[in-house]
Amino acid sequence: MFGQYLIIVYSIFNVATQNIASNSFLLTKTYGQQNSITIDETIDLHNFYNEYYALTLRIGTPLQTLQVLVDTGSSILWLANYTCDNCSILNRYKPFKSQTYIDFNQTYTQKYGQGECQGSFGQDLISISDTPINTNLTFLLANQVSDLFLQKTTSGIMGLSNWDQYNNIFESAYSNNQIQSPLFGFQFLNSTQGSQLFYGQFNQSILDQTIWLKTNMKKQWSTQILGIQINNDEYLYFEDHSSIFDSGTTCLLLEEKVYNHIYNNYFNCNLDCDCNNVYPNLTFFFQGAKVTVPESAYKRYLQNGSCSMCIDQAKSTNILGDPFMKQFISIFNKEEQLIGLYQTQKTFNIKYWYFYSALGIQIIFICALVYYQVQRKLFLLAGE
Repeated sequence: MFGQYLIIVYSIFNVATQNIASNSFLLTKTYGQQNSITIDETIDLHNFYNEYYALTLRIGTPLQTLQVLVDTGSSILWLANYTCDNCSILNRYKPFKSQTYIDFNQTYTQKYGQGECQGSFGQDLISISDTPINTNLTFLLANQVSDLFLQKTTSGIMGLSNWDQYNNIFESAYSNNQIQSPLFGFQFLNSTQGSQLFYGQFNQSILDQTIWLKTNMKKQWSTQILGIQINNDEYLYFEDHSSIFDSGTTCLLLEEKVYNHIYNNYFNCNLDCDCNNVYPNLTFFFQGAKVTVPESAYKRYLQNGSCSMCIDQAKSTNILGDPFMKQFISIFNKEEQLIGLYQTQKTFNIKYWYFYSALGIQIIFICALVYYQVQRKLFLLAGE
């Protein structure tokens, strides 16, 4: 009788835990934010094909005007030298024309997920037009660029990661009392105009309504990720619980297990996809927030009339690129190692310990059931 009862209880619990594991988002409370951000200190960004975002720098004495891509996934600012080999860059920095340039004669190689650049560090006065920022900043003067797909009108990349070994332009301006805070943030839009970089003093009401996530990597804006919900039914866990917020990555790069599941069950294509098909919305869950990436954010239309899915397999850590970062306003606090999500949905999450506890209870039930069945078998054998 006890065995039958145990089987019934275990069956009920097993169904419940499976339902929790696959639909844990049903046990979270969410609410949206409808407020718009208002801040005087903004920088207009140039939108290249909804994939790259750049700002305009003025550097040296006299001033030279250059455009650089903004990249939260790397640490340094680099500019193409006028002698740069294998560069398809039209506008390059000419250090010999600047009276304030200092050559540190220190070589360095900046590597990216794809491609790299090599050069030597130097320093010069760098300003951003229509802002009070005008500060001496160390940067890499690149003499060779390999396998980096930059626009011809851009002259380099401005790294804005959280690595404390390198100061970014906002930290430098803040230390010189040119701005009121080293915080910065982004609003990326699909439209050709309207994308902005926010810096300096943020309204306190904005900061209070921002969801703050703690970083878990020293050199990357990475935070712990719980899982991903596909449409409104299926939920997958990440084995790698890190996710990098990277404005310099065009697509979503997901760990092998998650990527393969999405590809095999929902896509079965990458480049020549049917544009008329309906592809799933992907909702990423964090401790305290969830971000939904609709199909329109990662589906790209090709010139041959087909579509491509801007989702690929990550080499190691999950990288959440532009399709993800367009869904909210991001704010980065390097001093306190916090990533802020504004205008997204809050969640009161079930923590990891809940699922581990549920798994532990399930194992106890299984062990008790096995023990009972063994004892019952021994008792029957003894009776014979």
